[in-house]
Amino acid sequence: MQQLSITRPDGITMVSAADLVFRRGSITLLTGLTGAGTTTLCRALSGSLPVGWRIGGGIQLDGQHGPAVSLRGLSRQDLAAAIGSAIADDIQTQITLRAAGLETVREVMVSRAHARLALARAHRNAADIAANSVIERLGLAELADRPVWGLEQAARWALAAGTAVVGSPAVVVLDSLLGLLDHSTAAGLAGVVTALAAGGSTVIWCEHRLAPVATIADSVVELTGHGAHQSSIGQWHPSAQPRPTLMALVDGLGLDHALWTSPEHINQEISGRARTSLPSAAPKRRTPISPTHPAVQVKAAQLGLQGPPLEFRAGERVGVLCTGPDQARTLEVRLTRALGAPPRTEAESLLRRRPVAQACRAWDELHPGAQTMALLTFLLGPTTRVPVGPLRVPDMSGGQQCAVTTAMALAGAGPAVLADPGPIMDEAMIARLGEYLDSDSPSSRYGVAAPSSRAVVMVGDDPDVISQLCERVVEVRHATIVQDVGVLRALAVSRTRSTLAHACAPLRARQVSEAVAALGAMAPRSVAVVAGPVDEVTLVGSTPTDAPDSRREESLS
Repeated sequence: MQQLSITRPDGITMVSAADLVFRRGSITLLTGLTGAGTTTLCRALSGSLPVGWRIGGGIQLDGQHGPAVSLRGLSRQDLAAAIGSAIADDIQTQITLRAAGLETVREVMVSRAHARLALARAHRNAADIAANSVIERLGLAELADRPVWGLEQAARWALAAGTAVVGSPAVVVLDSLLGLLDHSTAAGLAGVVTALAAGGSTVIWCEHRLAPVATIADSVVELTGHGAHQSSIGQWHPSAQPRPTLMALVDGLGLDHALWTSPEHINQEISGRARTSLPSAAPKRRTPISPTHPAVQVKAAQLGLQGPPLEFRAGERVGVLCTGPDQARTLEVRLTRALGAPPRTEAESLLRRRPVAQACRAWDELHPGAQTMALLTFLLGPTTRVPVGPLRVPDMSGGQQCAVTTAMALAGAGPAVLADPGPIMDEAMIARLGEYLDSDSPSSRYGVAAPSSRAVVMVGDDPDVISQLCERVVEVRHATIVQDVGVLRALAVSRTRSTLAHACAPLRARQVSEAVAALGAMAPRSVAVVAGPVDEVTLVGSTPTDAPDSRREESLS
């Protein structure tokens, strides 16, 4: 990319004078705060910018055996044989169905593989072999002969990811997929991407959830406002967004900064000199502001589940951990109906019909006492352009859209049901949401009333953000409710890659700062890493004066 600039139809510049190089055989992590232009850059690379957007500068693809080719002005269809893309906001339009609607998963994959492999003059059976391999790796084998139109959303997203990587395209562009795929599919996709890069493909993967991509990436590009900064993954220091938790921990322990991408290597470095203790991985439980307020109880049968009823107390934040994104979406709808909470579908419908500011005012009229625009302004933060005037949801980034629907879900005084924002919101926005949920009284700083007398329920399949924002975790396993599993047990499932990641995932930004400050005063050989606010640091092998109950402590190597 040479002096690349991308401008919206309303004249706002999303990317300005970017000079970037994505090398053959490399994996680049593309990141930035919500609204920084990461999805815009992915669309420009894949030829899917909306009508009316303007591109300045150059985008060139170097040929292996010939001159560089300019990609400017080419559509996604023109580039499909050379560039595979899966962009979360555009997935609904990325799978083209035949008129009869009978195209199967296997047919879609084979067709896309054949178009790409034909350029390389591969054997005629190569497309079938490539398609079957990707189908197997992404967990679509049982659905391979089913029509695409009958797939559930998670399987449809997996198919979109598969069409982006099948057939060894020269360039792969992925945007915000981790929140759409279940954990086994995401792991399979990472394996496919790694193999493609080893074979010479150029991979550009944009995510707000950095850790899973950082472990396989070679370099990182961070978009900051109008600028773009590129560096190797091991030498990257965020300039506009909070440091990832593992990076803060590595820096605080005085380890090699490049180790932040590998929890396994961090474990090896500190195993001989550190004790990792988890007296409680969850935030401290608050005393509800209105303890006499009656608790809301929902029977399992109302949610299509088995097991004990769920009870939500006023002033409490409860996480409901599901096994996959499809189950999480279904349960979110059913819980919203059972609790009488503001439904997200109605908010999205209103936002489709009206500009954001008008939709927020109309929503406040439907829910007396709500201050949706004020909360939205706080969630977006001071550096993000506040959506006012004629700005509509299609003009906003995925994280900004999530902020709008989250603010609407928190309207009113009754229980609120939120979808897990982790896959879409950036770390800074999640921290602001946690700060708002933590507040116990109205504050002029936020300009909105805090949720002190209501139950807030968060539904998702990722334990990291749920444990960060919630005080209590309820797990749904095999369509059965498991009450109060605790964050430790939720994090112990195989979905998180290492014991150190288990320890670090629930830490909030301020807790990391406290931990780093405490660790900085200790000799390296006497470090104890504690999940949660650090009250004391003890020598390895010694016994703290207030040792936590053995049932609530877990030593990690």
